[in-house]
Amino acid sequence: MPIPESQLDIWAHQGSIQQSSTTYQTIANMLNDPRAPYHGRDYSVFLQGSYCNDTNIYAESDVDIVIQLNESFFKDLSLLPPADQAPYQGAAEPASYGYAQFQSEVSAHLFSAFGAAASRGNKALKLAATNSRRAADIVIATTFRRYYRFRTLFDQYFEEGICFWTKDGVRIVNYPRQHADNCIAKQARTGAWFKPVVRIFKNLRNAMIADRYLAADTAPSYFVESMFHNVPDHLFGRSYADSVTASIAWLTTADASALLCANGQYYLLCEGGAVTWREAKFRAFLDAAARYWNDWYRI
Repeated sequence: MPIPESQLDIWAHQGSIQQSSTTYQTIANMLNDPRAPYHGRDYSVFLQGSYCNDTNIYAESDVDIVIQLNESFFKDLSLLPPADQAPYQGAAEPASYGYAQFQSEVSAHLFSAFGAAASRGNKALKLAATNSRRAADIVIATTFRRYYRFRTLFDQYFEEGICFWTKDGVRIVNYPRQHADNCIAKQARTGAWFKPVVRIFKNLRNAMIADRYLAADTAPSYFVESMFHNVPDHLFGRSYADSVTASIAWLTTADASALLCANGQYYLLCEGGAVTWREAKFRAFLDAAARYWNDWYRI
């Protein structure tokens, strides 16, 4: 028997909003402290991830925050036409303040402000939760540009994202603003069905993990959002059950090589990518979801 609409309706609800908002504001205020050693530099502080995209569920605790240096950037010129390479090199100027110094100064400020509550993770600085603050991951990033055209400073085109380095030196390039904008547009095009359906599948994933249908590391939230961003708009609606079953059916038979991340900048499934999913895990998630849906009343 399938999962009833009443259960899907519960899973569609958004998780904590107020405490997450308070957590973000507390940390943003600290990052914007005029006593910080990087005060006066050009940088931005913003949310990314589930709380930014309104796809958070009650089981999710971490608030993901980015502090991004804007006054210098790393680049990808591999798609820049040969004729545009020389104009770019002629216009390029070395930065007087770079990522290494920014990362060091932000880290020092965070540890000074939060003390033992702060620790270094592989990709972000982590803040432990308190009674009034949720746990948070703070990514210290800089601007990244993927260039497509450069004739002059007034005639250029690039896609802008962020980049940072893991603790073991792997560079991560991602596009959180494009991800958020595309999810907002998808929500509008589907008559506000897209984000509740994503929340259903995040809760479904957690239930499958608890009931041993799925390994815990199979389907991170970022990939769940991206997976369902590919589902055609017309398959969302009428009911949650219809949306769930139509989405699973479409994804099961879709051309996996054509699926994109929600940011539109990467293919979703790539065996070697640092910001992409593995097809075996994608298939495992879909298979487990179909089995769990049919086994609901026997669980």
